[in-house]
Order: sequence, then structure tokens, then C-alpha cells
Amino acid sequence: MTISSLYHPRIKSSCFQIYIIYIRYIFAILLFVLIYSPSALAEPEITLSSKYYQFKAHDKKSIWKGIIAHSPKISLEDHAQHKVVVGLTEWSMRYDYIFRVGLYRCEIKKHSVDVNIVIHLPYWENKWEASESLQQSWDQYVRMVSDHEGIHKEYAIRTARRLDKGISALGVFKGCNELKEEVEAVSQRHMQQNKADNSWFDAKEKIYQKNAIWF
Repeated sequence: MTISSLYHPRIKSSCFQIYIIYIRYIFAILLFVLIYSPSALAEPEITLSSKYYQFKAHDKKSIWKGIIAHSPKISLEDHAQHKVVVGLTEWSMRYDYIFRVGLYRCEIKKHSVDVNIVIHLPYWENKWEASESLQQSWDQYVRMVSDHEGIHKEYAIRTARRLDKGISALGVFKGCNELKEEVEAVSQRHMQQNKADNSWFDAKEKIYQKNAIWF
């Protein structure tokens, strides 16, 4: 929960300017509320980290053995596009809000959206023992995997921002239960859109990877 405080600008003026300054003072407060209010400035809090699973190898065959043995284990039902997981983007989103309640009215007083993203990538420990050509092929491949997971990361951030904007746009409802249901509906809508976006991207990448020169 965030805590907001009222802005009090310091104004120095002579007596004959008091009326004009008073009007400016009110305008300054209104402008501050419109521009700097928590709801207007709200941005999702993004936590991003990378995790590397390590393995040792000396040729292409042992590289794949290392990847299969040490890469993240996930359900293939959720990632049917990949028989072997080389890179993985895991993320979770949390949102909180409190109500402002009046007579026959309920609205969002404050809210926050947090997203935590972890990207899993391979790390070939003894790469420097291999031939230079294999090292270069591996580096190119890992960059491709990293770029791929970077798109999934951006989709997660975009979903959090869309949810934040969607909650901010909710107006006044007659009851808080109705408002709560609408918040949940907004969340589900954006999560479904995220799933569709990721599925489309993975399918497109699968076609590309079939024709790509893998290491």
C-alpha cells in the first residue's frame, strides 16, 4: 500500500499580490493532483532476474545431452511447441487495490501491479576448450534463445501495464462486489490475451527455427 501526502508549495508574495497568488496556489494544487496523483503516476513494479543452468560438454552431441539433463523441467502440455526446453521465461503477476466507499458508490482508491520475471538460459561451462567455430556457433545460438525469451519478457511487462491501465480506467460502481468482479474480469481478459500472444509468437518462431542454421 502506498501513502500519499498533500503537496504544499511555499509561496512568497507581497500584500497586493495576495489575491492573484491565492488563485495561483489553488491552481497549483489542482495541477499537482491531476498530474502527480498516485493513480496517474502508477506504473507496475517490475522485478527481473536471470538464472543459468550449467553443464560441461566437448561437442554438439554432449551439448544437447547437457541441455536435456539440466534445463528447466516443465509440463509439455503448457509448452507443446518445444520438445526440449533450452530457454524459459517464468513470470508471475500480483495486483492489489483498496476501495473508496460512499453512499451507493464504490471506486478504486489506490492500486498496484507487480510482476516478477525470471529468465532461464544455458551456460556452457567449459566452452573455451572447444573449437573456435563451435564456440561461435554456440554464441550465435544462445543469442537467438536469449532474444526469443526477451520477447516473452516484454509480453509479460506489457500485460502488467495493460492491467494497470485497465484498473485505472475503472469508474464508479454502485457496489464493491460489482467492482471487484470487474477487476477480476479485466485481469482474466489480459491474461488470456497474453497467452494468445505467446502462443502465436512460439508458433511463428517454430517455423523460423526449422529453417534456421542451428549450431
